[in-house]
Amino acid sequence: MPYLVFGYFSLLLDDPVDRASYVWLPAGIAVAALILSELRRWPLLLGSLFAAQFVLGLLWHDGLVTSLALAVSGMASFLLTAWVIRRISSRMQGLKFIGALVAGALAGSALSAVLGGSWVAYSESVSTQPLLIVWAVANVAGTL
Repeated sequence: MPYLVFGYFSLLLDDPVDRASYVWLPAGIAVAALILSELRRWPLLLGSLFAAQFVLGLLWHDGLVTSLALAVSGMASFLLTAWVIRRISSRMQGLKFIGALVAGALAGSALSAVLGGSWVAYSESVSTQPLLIVWAVANVAGTL
């Protein structure tokens, strides 16, 4: 539920021209849920997050294909972010964890921008470079 609420709030902050939120708050919720959960729970958690992202897309009138593409992109980026964080730091405290969080946020946000941002740029004919930059920064901000 928090993913949907914060996702909707983030969508209200969309750039009306480039269609990118200035901060994607659900990224932090999703990554926190993943890094705090046992690995065996990740499939169910990712499925729930996928469904929430898909519903957000439909609520925002993104259409079926775009909603699906953004849900896939989001889950891939959250998974990469959480994997990087857990790979670099086994403990969730200290400077090593902060470095892992930043590294994970950068990696996951880059993937999200490439997958999701590129899809939106292609499907809606918006300028690619500004969209990808805003997309990546929004995900980093939301994750951190």
